[in-house]
Amino acid sequence: MTQNLVFYIASRYARSSRYNHFALLVQRLSVVGIAIGVTILIVISSIFNGFRHEITQSLAQIKPHIIITHDNFWWQGWQKTAHSIQKLPVVQNVTPRIRTYGVVVSHMNTPPVQLIGHFNHPWPKPTTISKNADAPKEPTIVPVRITRDLQKSLSVEIGDTFSVMTANPSGKFSKTEPIAVRVRVTGVINQSYVTDHRSLHMSIHDLVDALNLKPDTINELAVTADRLDQLHQLKALVLKNLPDDCHLYDISEQYQALLASLGMQRLMMVIVLSLVVIVAACNLVTSLVMIVMERKQEIALLQTIGVTKRHILSVFVLQGLMLALAAVCIGSVAGAVIGHYITDMVQFIEQKFNIKLISDQVFMLNYLPSIVSFYDIVKISVATFALAILASIYPAYMACRVQPAEVLRYE
Repeated sequence: MTQNLVFYIASRYARSSRYNHFALLVQRLSVVGIAIGVTILIVISSIFNGFRHEITQSLAQIKPHIIITHDNFWWQGWQKTAHSIQKLPVVQNVTPRIRTYGVVVSHMNTPPVQLIGHFNHPWPKPTTISKNADAPKEPTIVPVRITRDLQKSLSVEIGDTFSVMTANPSGKFSKTEPIAVRVRVTGVINQSYVTDHRSLHMSIHDLVDALNLKPDTINELAVTADRLDQLHQLKALVLKNLPDDCHLYDISEQYQALLASLGMQRLMMVIVLSLVVIVAACNLVTSLVMIVMERKQEIALLQTIGVTKRHILSVFVLQGLMLALAAVCIGSVAGAVIGHYITDMVQFIEQKFNIKLISDQVFMLNYLPSIVSFYDIVKISVATFALAILASIYPAYMACRVQPAEVLRYE
């Protein structure tokens, strides 16, 4: 019976408009402030969720994740190491490659280019890189695919030919001598991986022949994980299976720092924007204090009819929670709706006013992504309720200190 009375009184106090007008204004402003703070926090969290998802999806396309090289520039007998790594549970594939560098003859003043040799089929498959590497060969034109950035830099099209000067520092020559490789562009690679900028991709057989290498010679193993979140596990497993004369380079560290930076930015934004909710909670404290001062006579009468101080305390804490509940409900609904449609809103504004708010040169994306997370809404709501409880404790404590005899005598 008493619990029902406490709830009834708290709900009447929360809905009543018979307060001092200033107290009523402060109370409503506190509810609006909490609702706005919750809305902003949900929208900001949704935007950062969208950015993280889109960037993670983009980074998942960046391969390989780990590069393994040998003490010697050219690596023979790599098959045993490659097979042992391929058997690891989190490894998607292991790709033997040759990577060397050169300059384009007609563009000597431009930065060097990479020459990357691949197998024409998925490895492992029984093969010999060069059947007759020692036999004299007529100069041939090697078919290559080039990355988009190199294609724009050289201004070449499919079918064009040009020469690349490279060298074999550890080959059959007693000293380093230049090697000219004539190539023909057969395709353009739209996705330029993080390690493959300004590169020409060709058959590993053609590159072995051009560099006069022995059969089955490579200089790196490219290792890719099944999923992006398995990179740390992949690195640890590969290190355990790696011979002492091999070295590991973690390519993923470049974009793991980006994801960590994005998470730190989100945390800082949440901390700063939480001040909106904190200020609104302070207004809630002010409004509840004013209500307690105005309701002293009613509090005294409640105590005279047997309502304990604990129940008085519960009345004002419950009132604060009711106000916070209303604010959280409004803020959660508004935040979820705005967070869901904010991508369309930004695109509409850009088209309507012919402006560009999101540039891929700054944000890596040319639109504003957003993913509303139910987990984020729950976290924000719980934190807001906890803050409302703290804000209600002091006014409720003031209500418990009301002395019925003094109030009824003097007021």
